[in-house]
Amino acid sequence: MQANTSATAQLAFASSGAPINFTVTPSSAATWLHTSLGTTLGATPRTITVTIDPLPASTTPYTGSLSVYSSDSAGFHSVPVNVSVSSIGVNPSILPTFLYPLGSTSPPAAESATLTVPSNTTVSLTTSTASGGNWLLATLSGSPTNAVTAQIAIAVAQTLTPATYTGTITITPTTGVPATVQVTLIVSASPQLTVSPSSLAFNYQLVNATNNVTTQPITLTAGSQDVNFAFQGSSWIHGQPADRNGPGGSKPDRHVTVTPPASCTPTTSPCPGTLTLNTSGPAQNIPVALTVSSNPLLNLNLAPISFLYQIGTAPPPATSITPGSTGAALPYTVTPATKAADGAWLTVTPASGTTPTPVSIGADPSRLGPGTYTGTVSFTPVA
Repeated sequence: MQANTSATAQLAFASSGAPINFTVTPSSAATWLHTSLGTTLGATPRTITVTIDPLPASTTPYTGSLSVYSSDSAGFHSVPVNVSVSSIGVNPSILPTFLYPLGSTSPPAAESATLTVPSNTTVSLTTSTASGGNWLLATLSGSPTNAVTAQIAIAVAQTLTPATYTGTITITPTTGVPATVQVTLIVSASPQLTVSPSSLAFNYQLVNATNNVTTQPITLTAGSQDVNFAFQGSSWIHGQPADRNGPGGSKPDRHVTVTPPASCTPTTSPCPGTLTLNTSGPAQNIPVALTVSSNPLLNLNLAPISFLYQIGTAPPPATSITPGSTGAALPYTVTPATKAADGAWLTVTPASGTTPTPVSIGADPSRLGPGTYTGTVSFTPVA
């Protein structure tokens, strides 16, 4: 933060189960540290504001802590608070991470931070890296100076091995305490494709079929660099297109088609197969299962569902799934499942129905803390 100005930050509290009561007390020596909770009792979920009073510039960080006393089994948590104060204001002081796939001829996009420089003050900058050579470039802009921009030296990046590299931009005023901007570069191995969904299942009804689905979409996702790929599979499984130079990003216009072989019958089902995705890196195998029956079977879109949620905001919108049948209408039940420690955050409505009645799948994250949570929704046909 800049000298003689205040700053704020948000601190979120959450529970994996029932609400937890807590208090937050700044360390006594850090008289410059305050919270919006004050001396009152809070309960999860709750987000509080941490405020830093105006401080003079210092070459060493100001340190303090927040003591959190809670009604959970731990009882006490300590949150360290470190504040660097310079004569120059920098926002943000940590730039977004640069991602560089090895072999690319294009550098990642530049990133910038805004500078607040006192009047009648000029500044200069230097760059340093912890390893990897001089891969970090930086420039000042504006009159008076009001921004610093970081870039990656592509010629140097091309010589690096896959790893995480860190660097620092130091902005020094003619008088006063310098400010720093932290930079991270991640060099990844040769770009690869990821596949979603990671496995496929096809159902095929032999007689009285009205909706046999023999083609399903898949999404191939790469970074910003083009990736050559080719499909190779069992004789009855085909990836379309069979090969292509895949542009970077997500490409959903790929399909997998099955032609049920004579050897796959109701007796031998489910019949396993494999579709192989070949790139310049290791091959990826996509399991494919084919079930053949004389009776109707459920058809479902197996693409994963993701929910994004920011604590303190409205729950994410639900996703609608419409189960189908290979023939006559099928009754079914729907069962959500999550880890016991996470609670029942996954919801389905209705819990039963008959094809093609849609099912709403939603998430109730109100009792979850920051993190990634996984669950499953099972559709079961009713005989």
